Amino acid sequence: MARPRVLVIGAGIAGLTAAFDLHHAGVEVQVLEASTTPGGRMCSPCLGGLPADGGAQFLIANYTEIFRLLDATGLRDELVPFAPWFRDYHTTSDGQLSHIEYNLGSPLQTLFSGLLDWPTQLRHGPAIARLYLGLRRYSSSDYGDWHALDSEEAVPWLRRNFGQAIIDRVLDPLIENFYFQPTEQLSKAAACALIQQFNQPCYSLRRGLGSLPEALAERVDVSYGVKIVSVEQRGNEVLVETESGQTHHADWAIVATPAPIAKQLIRAPLPLEQPLLETPYSRTATLNLQLDPAWRLDTTNPIYTLQLPRNQRRHLTALTLDPKCAPGAPRIAGLYLTEATAELLDRTDAEVAAAMLADADHYLPGASGHVQQWHLHRWPHAVPYYPVGRSRAIHAYQQECPTQHRLLLAGDYMGLIGVNGAAYAGAWAAGRVARHTPNI
Repeated sequence: MARPRVLVIGAGIAGLTAAFDLHHAGVEVQVLEASTTPGGRMCSPCLGGLPADGGAQFLIANYTEIFRLLDATGLRDELVPFAPWFRDYHTTSDGQLSHIEYNLGSPLQTLFSGLLDWPTQLRHGPAIARLYLGLRRYSSSDYGDWHALDSEEAVPWLRRNFGQAIIDRVLDPLIENFYFQPTEQLSKAAACALIQQFNQPCYSLRRGLGSLPEALAERVDVSYGVKIVSVEQRGNEVLVETESGQTHHADWAIVATPAPIAKQLIRAPLPLEQPLLETPYSRTATLNLQLDPAWRLDTTNPIYTLQLPRNQRRHLTALTLDPKCAPGAPRIAGLYLTEATAELLDRTDAEVAAAMLADADHYLPGASGHVQQWHLHRWPHAVPYYPVGRSRAIHAYQQECPTQHRLLLAGDYMGLIGVNGAAYAGAWAAGRVARHTPNI
């Protein structure tokens, strides 16, 4: 059997995008995955016969890489736009629910939602609008493109330009919900990238977001249950050793795992790679619930997601209600553990679920008494941290990685926050291989 020209380590959305693009470019490629299923944190196991997204929760309209893959796999027809009654989210402000219509393409809708008092709205609204418009020139996929803004921490910059109220009421709940990490850990570049995504239309997939990596995996060669212990370049080939003692030889390797795992696997990384491999991750858990049809939430405007400000968080950072559920059918709800109480993950599944449900009852009254089934997803590597310097490190790697280097990084830490950034990281690595591989 001829050896594959490229080995991809990891069958998450980054690795599968790399493999899919290489396959279509005529490159021999094989994916090695430690688990038994594809997708990683983009997974949608069934709960009571209904798909329940356990990691990534939605797709944003400017996810260019993801939409390209949906077209290529024929899944665009399965997009489910958040219907008008679900295009709303609520963020608590002094214990009250504030209704935000977030599909209008304007950050001012967020500011004028009731989260902020009128003096704050009038004072900072025009500046935020100008910032939002100016950020449109940056990539929605490539975090390296934001390197010019990667100059300072987010909080001092935000406070200086927009005031503490906007941090507390608008940005901090969004950052905690998207990044599962404190706003204080974030760079200005990462905060601006999140602001760029304000008020974009959102979508789900009829069979869950995990149906995309499943479709990609069906189109490429994936070997499951293969645990890698080391990856090393020797001359013009790359050696990949497995836990079973097997050594795979390839012309190229793309390591598409979270940074802490890549750091353990890669022997003798380049100096350019060292700061990227040191990227820390937040950890969290997602609790998916199937609620019986008798449960109803008594609100004027139905909720898709409820995001909690810091002074009201205990164990939860956010709650969601699946927009795909039909009226009268069981509801799928998602609860998300805040990074500040991630020590709960040292307890049993039942104990973690009980703590999260107790918090949820405050916002979803009576929900705990209507749970038909539940499933807890633990994410020890949930989302990479976005400190000052990482965008510049990615940009340097993209520009300066030696041509002869055949071991490439493509984990989620190499792109913007979310599945689109991870897919871009895989596409970038595939493009580099294709450009430097003769006779394809």
